[in-house]
Amino acid sequence: MAILILSCESESVFTPKKTLAFKDRVILEIDSMTKRSSKYVGYCEQLKSIYIFNETNYKLYFYDVESAENWKIIPFEKSGPKRVGKIDGIYVLNQDSIFFLNGFGNYVSLLNSRAEHMAKYEIFENNNAGHFIQTRSPSFKYSRSTKTLHIPIISSQKINSKETKSAMNYSLDSHEKELYKAWPSNFRKYGGKGRISYMAHNYEKSICVFSYTIDESIHVYDFKNSITTMHYAGSNKIKKPEYYKGGTGIHEKALHQRTQSWFGNIHYDKYQQIYLRSASIAKRVPKGVNPLSSNLKTVHGDEVYVITILLSENFEKIGEVPHVMLPNSAFSTPNGLYVTDSQYQKENEDIMVFKRFEIKNIPQ
Repeated sequence: MAILILSCESESVFTPKKTLAFKDRVILEIDSMTKRSSKYVGYCEQLKSIYIFNETNYKLYFYDVESAENWKIIPFEKSGPKRVGKIDGIYVLNQDSIFFLNGFGNYVSLLNSRAEHMAKYEIFENNNAGHFIQTRSPSFKYSRSTKTLHIPIISSQKINSKETKSAMNYSLDSHEKELYKAWPSNFRKYGGKGRISYMAHNYEKSICVFSYTIDESIHVYDFKNSITTMHYAGSNKIKKPEYYKGGTGIHEKALHQRTQSWFGNIHYDKYQQIYLRSASIAKRVPKGVNPLSSNLKTVHGDEVYVITILLSENFEKIGEVPHVMLPNSAFSTPNGLYVTDSQYQKENEDIMVFKRFEIKNIPQ
């Protein structure tokens, strides 16, 4: 059984030591069939390339991160005997190890650069599944050293909330499954937004760092000792969200989500040995105003809608950067941190843009 150790620090002792400094942009030229806002975007470290999967024509595009040139396109079959099937997520290890996730079917398919099916892994029995692949989280990873898939998961209502787990290790050799890391208590009471988790793996230390939308602390799971420690990774700008007490209406859900603050994606920059964690700040929605309006102020009366928190390798808070959010596609290279930029030439649908930041010291 995992032992929970609480380790917290006060926000009052926080002294910013590092920040994110904007350097330049990488601008990819995309075709008319590819959405600039595509959610199937990632970075392949082995190929040093950004990849984009087009859910319309089922083509996978590779762009060199330095030159921004499209150097390869792999077509997959959308229908027919070799069809990939419905796609809810994609992770590219290399050209011949392309993982496709299917959330409804609870399986992962492995294909190569010739669009050939190499394997199909049934993660859960879909006809009686208590757990499901969590496709809204970008935290799917593969460990080459152990040949293990690291998969974020979520449970159905049939699983007692105290017994739910956040993640699973799936061995490609033995097909053994290890479910681990319990969800925070009462996570289901926050509505759909409370049922999302994010993970950042530090393979050198054999740990996985969890960011839950409802918790100011990060949860650090030690694989060797099966121990979880919690570390403060919040902000004075973030207040814990309230339980969702509305109905099933879209307006009610949107109002709750927009008027609460939520933590988001967490990313480990192994080159700088720093963790980055995003958060969105609650909006003030006057009565009668559409909660999806773009003209809302935050509850603090300003326009700082998102922040990114910087943590040292020992989980000390060392920075808080306004106006920067880590999308699911965020990645790092030795040259910096890359995040998609939807505002640069936002009317241009023929490009996909990434901002590049460098982590800089703040003079003390």
